[in-house]
Amino acid sequence: MKMMGPSIGDACPETCAGGKISGATVVAGNSIVPTFKTTIKMTGDCAAFDVAVAAAKLAAQLGVDMGQVSMVKDCGGGRRRRLTDEFTVDSEVVVPEGNEGVTAETVAAAAESEALTEGQDGDFAVKEVGE
Repeated sequence: MKMMGPSIGDACPETCAGGKISGATVVAGNSIVPTFKTTIKMTGDCAAFDVAVAAAKLAAQLGVDMGQVSMVKDCGGGRRRRLTDEFTVDSEVVVPEGNEGVTAETVAAAAESEALTEGQDGDFAVKEVGE
């Protein structure tokens, strides 16, 4: 029986080096590259927030391809009426080789910048950037 390594897109530490490598993703060629995830708390109309625009802005600030950044917004769903216009955006940046200058700190700084909300149809603000 042939042992298989991690598959493309697998997140570490569950599959990489027996759990000894954290905060990474497997990419083509079975390379393991850093992955930075963060949750951004925003204010504004969640339904109007365009994650594709925000992801493009984040990618441009970090100097990575658009395909290296993914964002998903959470408007809170549920049946309970929200008293504030707050929502969260989960982001993930997969850093390919050659972009060693992209760190957890630079991702957080880019997520906090006003550029993240530029080009949006509406009034949005970053309230907090967490892990």
